[in-house]
Amino acid sequence: IAEGEDPLSVQAVFDEVDAVAAQNNAALKAEAARHDRIHVVDLAALTESLARDGIEVDGVLLYPTKLSGLVSTDGSHFSDTGYAVTANAFIETINETLGTSVPPVELTDVAAGDPYHPDALRAAGVDPSLLGYVETHGTGTKSPPRSASWSSRSARAGRSSGK
Repeated sequence: IAEGEDPLSVQAVFDEVDAVAAQNNAALKAEAARHDRIHVVDLAALTESLARDGIEVDGVLLYPTKLSGLVSTDGSHFSDTGYAVTANAFIETINETLGTSVPPVELTDVAAGDPYHPDALRAAGVDPSLLGYVETHGTGTKSPPRSASWSSRSARAGRSSGK
């Protein structure tokens, strides 16, 4: 937030953008429902779920935030594991809508070689717990995710259950 900017007015803009996105998603789903061969993968719901709950892979809880396993260190692009989670969402939709049984990507195998996995970052000398919070509102407080995003908007960086 720029100096002098009212955080509440900035939040109002974010809320408006989220409302437009929800309207667009509803319109896309409605249009897709009119066609037998168009199938929708709800990445917004996946992202919201991951931002809220994470995903456990081989005993480690991963989140879609920088240094948390599902996003690369640039905070914009998926990690290998993040791409695999996304691929599995497509595979699940394909299987559900077409009645197929395409096997999902094995997340444990992908995470084992992922350079952005928290364990790999630690091995490279980067401590994922160093990112204690992400400034999103200009207040200097630990902020929960404002909305679903693959960018660094979550205060959950570095959390893991196990390793």
